[in-house]
Amino acid sequence: MKLPPLALATWQTGIAVITLSVLIDFEGITNVATNTQAVWGTVLGLGVLGTGAAYLIYYFIIESLGSVRAAGATYIAPIVAVIIGVIVGENITILEIIALILILGGVLLVQTGRRASV
Repeated sequence: MKLPPLALATWQTGIAVITLSVLIDFEGITNVATNTQAVWGTVLGLGVLGTGAAYLIYYFIIESLGSVRAAGATYIAPIVAVIIGVIVGENITILEIIALILILGGVLLVQTGRRASV
């Protein structure tokens, strides 16, 4: 449809806000709303950087590289999560290493398979 990434991110986030406002229980929200740091952390950290920037970058990647290659980027999150876990002191087992190798292998297969078929 050739819609700009900003329009796609805005519509997707806006519809999510409407849906969640109907489904969420707002009982504990006052604890966050009364703490200025929590409010700013939520708005800036989760809203602007975590969700807003991520959507813009994701739709830009879709526009630039195509949907198959862009979908491969979503599988990098578990790898980053394990690396951050190790940095903060969590133990990593052979099972996590095998899982990371399988994830990277799958992404690599999708990316090289896509290039070979184009």
